[in-house]
Amino acid sequence: MATSVLSPHLPVTTSTTFSHHSHDVSNSHESHDHSLAPDLPLAKVVRKSSGTTLIIPNMKELNPGWTGGPTVVDTTVRSIILDIALDLLADPECLDRQYKTEDTRQKIAGIDADRLVAMMYPRAGRMQLLNMTEFMIWGFPWDDAIDDVAEMQQPGDIDRYRDETLAVVNSSLLSDLDEPPNPHPNPAIQSFWDVGRAIRADSPDILCQRVAGHVSGFIVSSAASQTVRKGIEATSTAEYMQRREDNIGVYMLLELLFYADKYVLPMQWRPENNHLMKTIWKEVGLMVTIVNDLLSLAKEFRQGQYDNLVPFLMYHDDLNAQLAVDRAVQMCRESYNRFYQLEAQLYEQVGSHDEGIVKAHVHGLKDVVMGNLLWSYSLERYVGKGVIREDGSIAFVI
Repeated sequence: MATSVLSPHLPVTTSTTFSHHSHDVSNSHESHDHSLAPDLPLAKVVRKSSGTTLIIPNMKELNPGWTGGPTVVDTTVRSIILDIALDLLADPECLDRQYKTEDTRQKIAGIDADRLVAMMYPRAGRMQLLNMTEFMIWGFPWDDAIDDVAEMQQPGDIDRYRDETLAVVNSSLLSDLDEPPNPHPNPAIQSFWDVGRAIRADSPDILCQRVAGHVSGFIVSSAASQTVRKGIEATSTAEYMQRREDNIGVYMLLELLFYADKYVLPMQWRPENNHLMKTIWKEVGLMVTIVNDLLSLAKEFRQGQYDNLVPFLMYHDDLNAQLAVDRAVQMCRESYNRFYQLEAQLYEQVGSHDEGIVKAHVHGLKDVVMGNLLWSYSLERYVGKGVIREDGSIAFVI
């Protein structure tokens, strides 16, 4: 049996959409300790604003006007999902003690992953919702093990964690095995087998290959980003956004639309074959990234983490923190406007034969954006008590 490569004593926190930076902003009115990374250029620029109050706009400011999916989930589905997660935690073969604590159980239960999945994929069947929710539940602690505690790990540890996860992903989605040859004792890694096998049992080979490719890309880029964020030089904002596009995991969520809704997009309209669709997917990635980074600020600043769009804008554009937030909001709105233009151009190209399926796919892309937005703003555990102001905006002290 394989062994866990990250320390079993490391704490596990939860984050939002994959590499989805954490959104725990409790105690956000307390000033943050910016001495955790004092020599990094991004830390220095943030430290100049230490003690000031930062305002994240309300959800209306970031809402493109699209209708989101359902916000209420079948209680039976929710019960089954939590049972799956907690049963795996209780497995005596699960040797990683970091997943055995009551605190971790509560955090996994509090992710509200079933509601996120229901809003992102409102037309999915029951079994698809269950499988993808389990994927969400375990994706967060998997990512956190190398994200929030990366400073406690050696590069070799992260590389082995990455490689062991990739082996499980490829085995689950690209083999014909019914059972894993060597079940992994780390439940976050082993969960990729359970979900991958479920997707493989109900999907054509080409979809399994595409999902495996996007999941592998997320895993590789998430591991690689740990080295980049420790660097003493701040990369350009464009380079940061490209890196986030790679490690946020949104493309695997978009690929799962085809699993959730059981449709096939004609090859000529796939993003790898159609420039307009590829650019639309990239705009979705940008929207999700910006929303995630804005709502991650309080938690990240408090923990001395600065790998976020706002500090990059502060550093490279010589902006104070609030102006950098305002610029990020503007970038999100600009992305929405580009999306509208690209969508119109795409429909001009589509003939009547493919119009229905292409429009259904674009609608699905909007569901993913709105699901992430509604979920991110609605969870009390992310925005923290006493942080939401009367107008719905979020205030915290840097």
